[in-house]
Amino acid sequence: MPSQAPPIAIPPMMPGAPADGKTPAVPPIVPPMGMPVPVMPMMPGMTAAAAGSPGQPGVTKASKKKTTWTEHKSPDGRCYYYNTETKQSTWEKPDELKSAAELQLSKCPWKEHKADNGKVYFHNSVTKESRWTKPKELEELEDRITKEDAM
Repeated sequence: MPSQAPPIAIPPMMPGAPADGKTPAVPPIVPPMGMPVPVMPMMPGMTAAAAGSPGQPGVTKASKKKTTWTEHKSPDGRCYYYNTETKQSTWEKPDELKSAAELQLSKCPWKEHKADNGKVYFHNSVTKESRWTKPKELEELEDRITKEDAM
């Protein structure tokens, strides 16, 4: 009896992904979940990033400690993250892979977004307030992070 190939998986909420999750609406560029990401061979003068390498799986560059998350690029060029234990993918960078500055920013309720027309706005996830100007709380946090990075 011929073996059945595993289903093709695409990054989370990929535009064009079918609701039933069975048949991809885009070409199967991303390998099935649980399968290693193909890596282009290194050519002289290339860096690991240029070769398409996701880096050493399970080790973050910043901390060099073991993690179950790996970073990948979707066919449209966006980064997504894959957990090798749970076999789950997410567009959001996991806390384990975030720098100290990214962790501080992720705790701030104000986030920067872009409207359909390209204009930047800010939204507070706690109060549900939105505004066009950068909130003082976010400005101060960014300034503090910049000063800490300069030290």
